[in-house]
Amino acid sequence: MCFGDFAKPINGDKYNLFDFDFIREHEKFQKFEQYVVEKSPKNLSEIINKHLTYESLKTEDRYLFIKYSVAIEYCKDGNFLWLHDGSLIYLLEYGKRTIYQAKELYTYLIQNHFLRVFSIKLYSDYDCLYINIAYSNGEYFITDTNTNTALEVCIWNNDGLTIDHCLKTFVNGNSNAVKLLEEYRWDKNNDGSFERFGNSKLINLGNNYEENLSNSIEAVVKLLKNGLRIKLPMNKVVQIEQATQNRIVQLFREQII
Repeated sequence: MCFGDFAKPINGDKYNLFDFDFIREHEKFQKFEQYVVEKSPKNLSEIINKHLTYESLKTEDRYLFIKYSVAIEYCKDGNFLWLHDGSLIYLLEYGKRTIYQAKELYTYLIQNHFLRVFSIKLYSDYDCLYINIAYSNGEYFITDTNTNTALEVCIWNNDGLTIDHCLKTFVNGNSNAVKLLEEYRWDKNNDGSFERFGNSKLINLGNNYEENLSNSIEAVVKLLKNGLRIKLPMNKVVQIEQATQNRIVQLFREQII
């Protein structure tokens, strides 16, 4: 995928990544073979890390598939739906086209980020990413169970245009868990759920997939930290991995490797 888009169209907006007979005959695979002969890379990781530094690649949806293997791993049969020129992508768990066995790409990667970086398990479906919030002793905190859940933050891709949010309540409106929302600048909308500053939009989605995901993660983290005063301790192992990865990317940019 570093050398071009080889996803095979199946039916309309459905594509497949695992048709290896098709891939081997594809011109992009021939470019890969030529690159290996000419550059003699040590391994596949070196090729991937090198290509991830190319700014042109970041404007293509395959960037997220290349950088985050969990996206491809979720597609057990290699199928995904490509909508709105790639600004809305659904990963299909199995071969059937049904949207109900799918994960929207950005929210799924945000979910994976929270698990890997913060060791926090979140739930997502084809429509939204859900963050269960409990309340105790004047503080909100994330819970991975439905027990004692007071609030639920929902995050979704709005037709490839924006990443949006809302907050739903599961306790009495007179409870402290709900009353505190006003102090933290949450406003109730016409549907009875809450929005931070009365606006559902977190970010606009542009044509740079790296920035879209980075900005989405940052917006969700800020929503939790500033909007609910939730502390998110980073996994120390991930901090080391990120520092190492950043150094490798910098070396590529300096053409040392």
